Amino acid sequence: MIALAALLFLAPMQRRSRSTSASGSARKNPDVRSADAGVDAAIADRNATASLLGPTLHIDAASLHWGDAFSLMLGTSAAVVRAQNTRSMTVTVVEPLTPLLAIFEVRGCSNSA
Repeated sequence: MIALAALLFLAPMQRRSRSTSASGSARKNPDVRSADAGVDAAIADRNATASLLGPTLHIDAASLHWGDAFSLMLGTSAAVVRAQNTRSMTVTVVEPLTPLLAIFEVRGCSNSA
């Protein structure tokens, strides 16, 4: 529930067109261009913060080919410890809570009850 509210609150922002609001000479002004760059940076920061709200998925896979199989003699039978071809795959999904707490504190979304 909290994640849904945060996603709606931090929805990506869109830039409004300046073609109707600024004249040609105002768009060439260095102060206006500098302010536009600051607005673009603020929008990028806000959109990057939204990426911290969901879980992170990490997939790691490996396939190894050994010269031959490795086996141990246990009594009268041989136990295969490692086959000639081995494969492994790890899938990790992590939802870090620390960024969520910081986002809610900065945005003022925390419950004060």
